[in-house]
Amino acid sequence: MQFHPTTLFIHGVVETRFLISEAVRGEGAILENVNGERFMPRYHLLKELAPRDIVSRSILEEMRRTNSDHVYLNLAPIGADRIKHRFPKIYEECLKYKIDITKDKIPVTPAAHYFMGGVKIDTSGRTNIAGLYAAGEVSSAGIHGANRLASNSLLDGLVFGYRAAVDSISYTRSTEIDKAISEYHLKRSKQMPPRLKYEEIQNMKEKLKTIMWDKVGIIRKGSDLKHALSEIARMSKRINYMPDNKFELEIKNMLSVSLLISQAALARKESRGAHFRTDFPMQDDIHWRRHQVFKRRNLFNL
Repeated sequence: MQFHPTTLFIHGVVETRFLISEAVRGEGAILENVNGERFMPRYHLLKELAPRDIVSRSILEEMRRTNSDHVYLNLAPIGADRIKHRFPKIYEECLKYKIDITKDKIPVTPAAHYFMGGVKIDTSGRTNIAGLYAAGEVSSAGIHGANRLASNSLLDGLVFGYRAAVDSISYTRSTEIDKAISEYHLKRSKQMPPRLKYEEIQNMKEKLKTIMWDKVGIIRKGSDLKHALSEIARMSKRINYMPDNKFELEIKNMLSVSLLISQAALARKESRGAHFRTDFPMQDDIHWRRHQVFKRRNLFNL
């Protein structure tokens, strides 16, 4: 999971997920803590131009140091006219919250941004399940390193999406697959109500989000990851059946993905790109310069 360092932060507005482009820092904007102090020079020689994983961790550390839930992005060095010319969308979006970025600092915080892995595919977008294709953020095409480059999302979605579409046109489904799909749709047409109450499902989602952010987020360590796995396993036992409705299916899938991420993070005893562990802060090319694949069935063998 990659984290974007500068997401617009507005108190009391949970749905705000607007990303303040890293190009803003490239143009000269500086990061300041809630006390108005520039802090990136303390963390990296490149200051605000450090890699996004380092900037994200630095912001998080500064938030903890100053006991705050955000920092500020100060665009004053860019100049008002250039701000409006280069970043009109950011200017307009911030104005919705009465923030004039030609005069005011932008409150920002890191946020979960992009998956750099997922369903394994070949160069045509095919998975190991006949007839199932994947492209974009959900897929693992092997084009990302430990820290995704911004433009790689275009390659991820457009190139592999096109290849998957072209390949799927020539694909002929077998009788067995046709039958399985028909049976699935017949079952879905008779969707059963959730066994869990809607409030329970929502509470599970919120708890899972908190666990993943607090224990499996920007800065990780073994004890936190083990705690996360224990909590996720306990929650999973409440829905250890195949649901017949989208509400339970969604939380079940969220739990599965969270387990995979947490297990992989615990197993990788090093730091590399977006994956940073305080108990293993150095990169280890001898033992860990490779990919890892986990299957659902062995996740609880800790």
